Amino acid sequence: MAAAALTLLVILVSIIITTLIKKKRAAAVAKHPPPPPSPPLRSVIANLPKIIIHSKPMFRWVHDVMKEMNTDICLIRLPAGGAANIIPVLDPAIAREMLRKQDAVFADRPISFGSHAVSGGYVTTAAVPYNDQWRKMRKVLSSEIVSPARHVWLHDKRAEEADNLVFYVNSRCMAGKCVNLRIATRHYCGNVMRKIMFGRRFFGDATADGGPGPMEVLHVDAVFAALDYLHWSCLSDYFPCLRGWDRLVQESDIERLNYVKACAREAFRLHPLAPFNAPRVGGYFIPKCSHALLSRYGLGRNPKVWVDPLKFDPERHLRDGSDVEVALTEHDLRFISFSTGRRGCLATVLGTCMTTILLARLLQCFAWTPPENAKTVDLAEAEDHLSLATPLMALPRMRLAPHLYPGN
Repeated sequence: MAAAALTLLVILVSIIITTLIKKKRAAAVAKHPPPPPSPPLRSVIANLPKIIIHSKPMFRWVHDVMKEMNTDICLIRLPAGGAANIIPVLDPAIAREMLRKQDAVFADRPISFGSHAVSGGYVTTAAVPYNDQWRKMRKVLSSEIVSPARHVWLHDKRAEEADNLVFYVNSRCMAGKCVNLRIATRHYCGNVMRKIMFGRRFFGDATADGGPGPMEVLHVDAVFAALDYLHWSCLSDYFPCLRGWDRLVQESDIERLNYVKACAREAFRLHPLAPFNAPRVGGYFIPKCSHALLSRYGLGRNPKVWVDPLKFDPERHLRDGSDVEVALTEHDLRFISFSTGRRGCLATVLGTCMTTILLARLLQCFAWTPPENAKTVDLAEAEDHLSLATPLMALPRMRLAPHLYPGN
């Protein structure tokens, strides 16, 4: 009897201990959810071998892996010597969790050579850590550089560059030459920045056709090269309503240019500037100091969010044909244009003006056709970045009365 009682007691104690352990584990899991799913590991060297031996750029490898795993968030583990784990995100709900509910947790930026170089030694705002320097510079920018009053004050400089865009394309048009739209669009933006910051369009001598000179080409190329490091990457005629107008489209028209802005939103969704948003340091348990990256590429093409995600369809942004103004910002983070939260873009109004006027002027003033003898237009994406592999070349033709074009 004594032996049986002892055996029963041991069994009861074991059950109690096992139950307590299970409860403790359940409490731990509830307190710290499991980390995001991860590709298969290779012991101490983690996911590094697959990243190195993969023939595609890293951002394409990341998206291929996530597609194979059928997940909208994953954990790319790096060896102990790596800077941090990487957490790419494709799900708008998780993106809102990061940039809204947990914005303060994910407001930091990682310290890296690329961001240090882009920020000029961490003295600006975009790439600097979340510290007093960032707060000081953010305050200066919001009150002095991109404030509403300053935006209005700089209107004439932006309008001058919108005219120069038309003058440049029209000069090529009159000469019967094609227009490299990559040069035209990039240098419109570069001209606006130089005119705002330096009061001049050219660093060197002006060109006869209003296009960029050698120094301006170097400047804009350097800016786009720097963006690769900051963001982690180591048109048909849609504008018939403007036909017959007796003036060029102006910034005061932007609120009514819903279809143009819908086209711009669709371009932001399908063809973002960079594969990922600038990294943040902060559902899932995120290991400390991981780099959480919202995938611009993946969010905009997520089939769980977008119907027919690879189709260019501006109408999807028009809210059933209502007159509600279309904005280039996307607060639900179904794709990323100017981001949001503490580290969101301060110059959203300026960016909206520049993007809309750039597209509107090119569509209002010119009809575009492929170059002579060109049977197809190559829209293939480059392998190592998200721009076209070959710059888009097109032949412009004037659509308006000649006296409307600057310089005529």
